[in-house]
Amino acid sequence: MDNIIDNIYLGNAVKSLTPVNPNSVLNTDTGIDEYDHDLNMARQLVAQTGLTAQQLTFTILVNEDNSERCEIAELIASELNQIGMNVTVYETTFANYVNMLQNDSFTMFIGGMEFNTGVDLRTMLMSSSQSNGSNYFNFSDLQMDNLLN
Repeated sequence: MDNIIDNIYLGNAVKSLTPVNPNSVLNTDTGIDEYDHDLNMARQLVAQTGLTAQQLTFTILVNEDNSERCEIAELIASELNQIGMNVTVYETTFANYVNMLQNDSFTMFIGGMEFNTGVDLRTMLMSSSQSNGSNYFNFSDLQMDNLLN
């Protein structure tokens, strides 16, 4: 993540382990473990799975109109390829990108969400938003649904 912040956003970004800005009042202690960027360890973990690069083949979807996100996709693909995966980047028009997101026609995507001052995370995190909202991650958790309602 530091590589993306330093080399693509030229230090004008903030690292976060969640989709919520770490400076937001909505951000609390997540209990998520943070791991250092370690390609050697990642390579070992991939090797331990016994899977081949052919079995670990996928494409990263990205909007071609957003040069920073295209660079991020290329950087992530490069690093995943270095640890034994076979990853390519598919840059496409914004209209096709949105269509592919809405139709769940992707394995991984690089994107962003913009919130107004009345932040409402339901469209991104509610289970019901998988088919009619912006829950492109297909996240589903009954406890989260209850918290957001």
